[in-house]
Order: sequence, then structure tokens, then C-alpha cells
Amino acid sequence: MMAECFDELDDLSQFTVVFVRGCPSLRNIDAHGIADGISNQVRDTWGGQEVYFKSSSQLPLLDDTKQNSGDRFLVDLQDSVKATLRAHNITARDAMSLASQYTHEFHSLVYGQQIYIRKICPTYYQSRDDEIYRRFDGRNALELCREFGFSMQRFRQVIRQVSLRRRKAV
Repeated sequence: MMAECFDELDDLSQFTVVFVRGCPSLRNIDAHGIADGISNQVRDTWGGQEVYFKSSSQLPLLDDTKQNSGDRFLVDLQDSVKATLRAHNITARDAMSLASQYTHEFHSLVYGQQIYIRKICPTYYQSRDDEIYRRFDGRNALELCREFGFSMQRFRQVIRQVSLRRRKAV
């Protein structure tokens, strides 16, 4: 079974923004700031890994020692939510309650699925490729290959992809 690609900057951030905006106690908080904080912590801890969530809709015991990757992910996610909310001056009691609610709602969306957490945000590659394209003057391919750690073949692919993307945008 192929793992669904879960791009936390899109999926987790969107979930977080909706969650924050739906909580009256978080009305005056920057939803996107919280979403970025949680997403960055998840990527730092879980990036490059597949996570399987059991098919039960019951949230696992978060202190169980026999946890699978999904259970461990939920523990880390809850901790990330708490820490991020505390960084936004939410009281410890409210942060714990909201983190628990957040984790339960998130689990209800993903139970029974296997997801892949990207290690690097896809926009990183696009901005890197745009930088290579911008700096390429027709004579400095080898220099750019060395700087970015590319083979000449990969370098040409990047130039071609960026060129095509820019033409489509016009």
C-alpha cells in the first residue's frame, strides 16, 4: 500500500488554522503563527518518515509503552501543540486542554491511514531551483553544479523545469 503524502505545510497547517479559528479562547491568536510552529516541530521530529495510524477510531493511550509510530506521533504532536500554545502566552492548563482536543480531532481524521511526513518543505526546492535559474548565465553551469551539489544532468533538468514553469505562468 502506497503511503499518502501528507504535506504538513498544507494539510496540518490548514487543519491547525481551522482548529484555532474555531476555538473561542484562541480568537485573538495568530492562527498561521501557531500552524507554522506546530508544522516546523513536526517536520523536525518526523520528517522523512512514514507514520501508520491504527484503524481504530479510539485514540490510543498516550502513555502506553507499546506504541506504534502513529501513537508516538500523536504524543509528539500533542507536546508540540502545548509548547506552541504556551509560546503564544496561553496558560498551561488551557494549553493542555486545547492540545488534547486538537490531538483527538486530528486522530479522527487520520486513523487507519499511513502517511509520509516530508522532511523538507516542497517550497524549499522551488525557491532553490528559482535561485539556480536566476543565477545561471549560460557559462557558469559547472560552478552552480558544484555549489548546489548537482550533476550536470540534474542541473539541466532544473533549468528546463523552471523555464517551463515560468512559460506556463505567462
